Formats: sequence, structure tokens, C-alpha cells
Amino acid sequence: MEGINKAQRERAKTIAQERQKRFKQQVKVQVAAGTWIYVSREIAKSKQKLKEFLEQRAIRLQENADLEAQYKNNRQKRSKTTYKEKKEQRKIEIRKLMNGSQSQNS
Repeated sequence: MEGINKAQRERAKTIAQERQKRFKQQVKVQVAAGTWIYVSREIAKSKQKLKEFLEQRAIRLQENADLEAQYKNNRQKRSKTTYKEKKEQRKIEIRKLMNGSQSQNS
């Protein structure tokens, strides 16, 4: 079985860009090493608009990253408290069993 080479992949991207309406009025802009995004032609033509767009994008990405980190920290805290609560419940149950078995032995 033959794999898809780089030229075929690029050709597929250009065809998809031509056929998909959302890409018709957009151009490819490099925002970081190895990171490209599609923006509208009006934004790409003006350096000021492009700069503002990229600043807003950076803010939005940072907010999303902060929310994800906050959610992850909350999830870790919840799992720790749940673990501690279950551990305490197990200890109580074991004590009850031990006390019950001691009273039966007596």
C-alpha cells in the first residue's frame, strides 16, 4: 500500500481551501514556528489589524489555558478530598468491625 506524499497532501489542502467557503476569503499566516492560521484578507492586509488580532488571539489562548489549568487543579483537589474521605470511612468501618469482633470474642 502506497502512502500519501507531501505534494499530494499540499494539493489536497489547496483543493479543500478552494472548495470550502470559509477558506475562500482567508489567507495563511504564520504565527509561530510551525504554527499557521487562516485569517481574513482584510486583517492580513493591515499590519495594525493583524497585530491587534494576534494580541487578542494570544489573550484568548492564555485565558483558555488558565481555565484548563484551574479545572485540572480543581479536579485534583476534588480527587484528593474524595480519597481522604473514603480513607477515613474505611478506617471507621474497620474499627467497627474490630470492635464487633472483639465483643464477640469476649
